[in-house]
Amino acid sequence: MSDNFETAQIFTARWEGGLSNDKYDAGGITKYGVSIVFLKGVAAEKDGVAFLERIAVRLPIDADTIKSLTYPQAESIFRWQFWDRLRCGQLPCRMAVILYDMAVNHGRKWAVKLMQRGLNKVASPKLDVDGLLGPKTLAAIKEHDKPAVHDAIITAREDYYRAIVANNPIQRVFLKGWLNRAADLRRYVEGLE
Repeated sequence: MSDNFETAQIFTARWEGGLSNDKYDAGGITKYGVSIVFLKGVAAEKDGVAFLERIAVRLPIDADTIKSLTYPQAESIFRWQFWDRLRCGQLPCRMAVILYDMAVNHGRKWAVKLMQRGLNKVASPKLDVDGLLGPKTLAAIKEHDKPAVHDAIITAREDYYRAIVANNPIQRVFLKGWLNRAADLRRYVEGLE
C-alpha cells in the first residue's frame, strides 16, 4: 500500500526547483529545496550526521555540499524530516499533501500551525494553534478532509505569506511565487482522488 509520499513529493519538487543562491533567501544556497541553513540544522539533530552519512551526503556541510546534493538525497531528507515526523502516511492523501508541502516550505511547526488555523476557521472543536501535532490535531485532520477545509488551510497559508512580507518588505520579491504555489496546491489537491 502506498503512503502517498510520491504524490506529495511530485507537487513539492516542482516548486522547490534546482540550485539557487538568492541574496534575499535567508536559507542561503539551496538545491531541490534543501538550504544550507536547513541542512546544518539536520546535521545538528540527534542521529542527523548518521542519517546524512547513510545517504552519502558530503560532510562537513558547506556550499559544496549543497551543490553536490542529488535529488534522491533531497527526497530522502524531506521524507525523514517532514513526511515521517509529521506522520503524513497516516493522513488522508489531500491533507498529507498540504501538510507536507507546507512543512517543506515553512518547517514542521509552522506547517502544523497553518493546519490548525485553517481547521479552526471551518471545523470544531477549536484547536490550540501551538504547532504541535498532538492527538486532537491529528484527529481533526483525519476527520475534516473536505474541500472547504483544504481551502481554509491554503488560505491561512496565503495569509502567512502576506504577513511575512508585511513584517519584512524585502521578501516581497518572493510573494507572487509563493501565492502561485498556494494556488497550484489548491488545484492539485482538488484533482486528487
